[in-house]
Amino acid sequence: MKRTFALLLLSLWFAIMLFGCTSSPTSPSTENSDKATTSDATEAPLPETKEDVLSLFAQRKQESWVVLDCILTPDHASDRVGVVLFQDGDSVNAAFLRRDGVYQQCGVMARAADPLQLTYLGDGTISFHIRTEDGSVYLQQITCTIQGNDVSFVAKTGPRETTA
Repeated sequence: MKRTFALLLLSLWFAIMLFGCTSSPTSPSTENSDKATTSDATEAPLPETKEDVLSLFAQRKQESWVVLDCILTPDHASDRVGVVLFQDGDSVNAAFLRRDGVYQQCGVMARAADPLQLTYLGDGTISFHIRTEDGSVYLQQITCTIQGNDVSFVAKTGPRETTA
């Protein structure tokens, strides 16, 4: 009995190792990173309007995602040309796009607040308002930094800014 069980586990492990490691993408950012090369990114035209950024994003977005807003990144920090903010279920996500439409994304578990006030602060940092489950509104900042193959995000949540 023990020998049969051990043989079954060994067979299962072998099947997982053989078929479990496929080249199929498991996330949008992995899929998009594999589809384009760096040379593609430098040959594509620079988007000049929010509509251009939305058009780039539309090529790769999932149907269930609801686009909230987008913004150009005039300093092209980390070779990004724009950021699209979208709602995906219970999370607000920011997709930082290259000129060829490839993006890396980061999200926070919250809903978009009204007004959203998406703002590009420079150097790969955006800010916008979120609403938590208890109805509180906060200012969310996300910074995207890309150096070579290393992608990092820093998310900071703080009190909502009030205007005088």
